[in-house]
Amino acid sequence: MNDEALRQKLLSIKQIANECLESLANPDEAPLSVAATPADSPGGVEDIGLAIANKVGECEEGQKLEKILSKPSPESKILLCLYIAYKYFDKQWLTTGDIVKATADLGVKIDQGNASNKIKSMRAYVESGSVRKKGQPTLYRLNRFGLTHFEEIMNA
Repeated sequence: MNDEALRQKLLSIKQIANECLESLANPDEAPLSVAATPADSPGGVEDIGLAIANKVGECEEGQKLEKILSKPSPESKILLCLYIAYKYFDKQWLTTGDIVKATADLGVKIDQGNASNKIKSMRAYVESGSVRKKGQPTLYRLNRFGLTHFEEIMNA
């Protein structure tokens, strides 16, 4: 089986899974969806970086988050993106590329290499979806300890 045929079959499986999840969702809740993976990006999946940037301005703790963006610490900006994805996007997994897009949309861009290196030192605050491999995107999300740490930063 060639790569393109495999990709098409996986995309159809994802579409079926999304339809099943939407049919199970309560009408009062937002529809559930399968987390976006790096392979989905060319397929037109919602831009999570832009969604995170928009949510910072809309959420109830927007003022506190704006203060965090003005700090020079890349750790707090990365944690901010992971926090928004965790709290408002149903614990969405992010790649460092998603974090770079979100910070760029927020006007405080972190370089891809810096984000990747900084996430290595933040292993206590994040969980990863796979083992890090050179050239392969790794999915990250905030863990319970990271959530507590970011809330301390936010309320300091």
